[in-house]
Amino acid sequence: MVNYPLALQITNGVAYGLWILMLIMSGYYIASFFISGKKVKPVPHSKKKTKFAVIVPARNESHVITNTFSSFVTQTYDRKYYDVWVIVESEDDPTCKICEDFGYNYFVRKDLHNKHTKGFAIQELHNYFTENNMEYDAYLIIDAGDILSAPYIEVMNDLRQTGVMVGLGYRNYTNAAQNWMTATSAVFFCYMMSFTARMRTNLFQKSTLAGTGLFVDTKIIKDAGGWIWTGMTEDTQLTAYCYYHDVKMRYYPLVEFFDEQASTLKASHKQKIRWIWGYFENRKFLKEPKDVDYHTLTKRKRKFAMFEYTVPIYPFAIFSVMNFLLFITSLFLTIFSTIQSPDHTAEFWSVTVSQFAILWGTYILIAALVIAKDNKHHLKLKFWRIVVTLLTYILFFVDIIFAFLDGLFHKEKRTTWDAIDHTGDITKEKE
Repeated sequence: MVNYPLALQITNGVAYGLWILMLIMSGYYIASFFISGKKVKPVPHSKKKTKFAVIVPARNESHVITNTFSSFVTQTYDRKYYDVWVIVESEDDPTCKICEDFGYNYFVRKDLHNKHTKGFAIQELHNYFTENNMEYDAYLIIDAGDILSAPYIEVMNDLRQTGVMVGLGYRNYTNAAQNWMTATSAVFFCYMMSFTARMRTNLFQKSTLAGTGLFVDTKIIKDAGGWIWTGMTEDTQLTAYCYYHDVKMRYYPLVEFFDEQASTLKASHKQKIRWIWGYFENRKFLKEPKDVDYHTLTKRKRKFAMFEYTVPIYPFAIFSVMNFLLFITSLFLTIFSTIQSPDHTAEFWSVTVSQFAILWGTYILIAALVIAKDNKHHLKLKFWRIVVTLLTYILFFVDIIFAFLDGLFHKEKRTTWDAIDHTGDITKEKE
């Protein structure tokens, strides 16, 4: 029989420990809220021009690629200073014909064995450029289906002319209002951009990269010995490389592009497996070559930047997982106590309800802060959608736990790169 008084003491002790952890870690997140709120100074317009290779990995994306190409047509940046290169895996892909109609280049991959990630696609195209003596100042990487605002490429040029070597704009969404999955995903990435990336830019001239909409100076690629970021999450690898070698980065929220979020639970779950296990991939090779250093920060500030980059995810992850496990444990103890020790049932119910309320309330608060900051000018969700998003935001992270477990018990899913279907539909709400 369970010793229910002792079990109650242990659960209460763990709960108090988690509350203390929440208070400690809240200092970091409160600081990020205020630091990220610093007013953004417009980047000066430059007459100097960057020669961009606009790279679009597009594996079977013919049904959405037209939206992307149409946004290229509206760019204010002089067309002679950028070439569009679309990466496909077969000559039979209808994307090739669409590229020809728009006058853009397409590159058909040849080395596909166990190399289906976006990073390997870019690596193969980069090798093609090198072999054919094709020189570009920077690569601008765009996912198929993304829509660039008209000044996007021009502003990326302006950023680069200030000495920024990796930069990106605000990641907005074409379908944030479609359902609870797209809305919660949009809020998650808005947090990463509006809080984390913006704080890192303000403090350390660094950023958090989120896969698309970013430019990379080709000097970085040459110094690294080629395009080496080929893992399941090449954006995480590139972010780590920039920290290790002190690359000047910038997140610039005054220009935006629009990305499509996964709208089904199956697709969203596959993405999360990729993100989580990609995050834990070996990064030691990213510290090479050791003689590459861009000296953006002082030695002391650089150590602080590395600490900030490495540590913050763990308190929140530990708090969420431990609180979730404590809730499940308390729930089972509550159920069993009703049968074996009814005198303690009320106390266990109190612990169970309080744990769930704290966990749920934490996610509601985070989502509310993001929406308060970004909804007016970017997300533009209607009231009823905001309410649903606040209440379901926790489910986005519950699925992260299941995605971790899925990858833990199915190792093949950690290295299998599956394309995420896009619809090309634009369901952005307007007030």
